[in-house]
Amino acid sequence: MAEPLTIAKIMTHEATVAYDKVQKYAGCSKVRDDIDKRIIEETSGGTAYFKGLSKYNGEGDMEK
Repeated sequence: MAEPLTIAKIMTHEATVAYDKVQKYAGCSKVRDDIDKRIIEETSGGTAYFKGLSKYNGEGDMEK
């Protein structure tokens, strides 16, 4: 490599600001669909019922 790579500036946020930004901007596409909206609403309201089961998080094995 003849020259160093250009690296973009990394923006970091406090946890509460990051949470608010995820709630405001996250989704699977440029426009939020009904599933994105439901997930954001459940996350904000504390009503999400999905529990990820994975051998990697100690919650079980999804294959069973």
